[in-house]
Amino acid sequence: MGKRYRLLLVYSLVLVDVVVGAVVTPVMPQFVKNRTYPALWLAGATALFLGLQLFSGPLLGKLADAIGRRPILIVSTLGTLLANGFLIPVKAG
Repeated sequence: MGKRYRLLLVYSLVLVDVVVGAVVTPVMPQFVKNRTYPALWLAGATALFLGLQLFSGPLLGKLADAIGRRPILIVSTLGTLLANGFLIPVKAG
């Protein structure tokens, strides 16, 4: 039962990641439409987002192995909440 639970957890995390990507992608052009070079801003934001995911995924996995999965998930979730809190003025504007 333990291995099936872990596999279900991995699949659910991947599903959430794909759903967030599918939701954010159509909205991103609205954030950069008033910039001077919107295509460049959009490409840069996408590259930054994907690059940070590429870097932070293995790092968080390594930390989860050393510290434990639960504390890392809690810190990651709080970090995401904080980042979304910082984006509220951007989204409201």
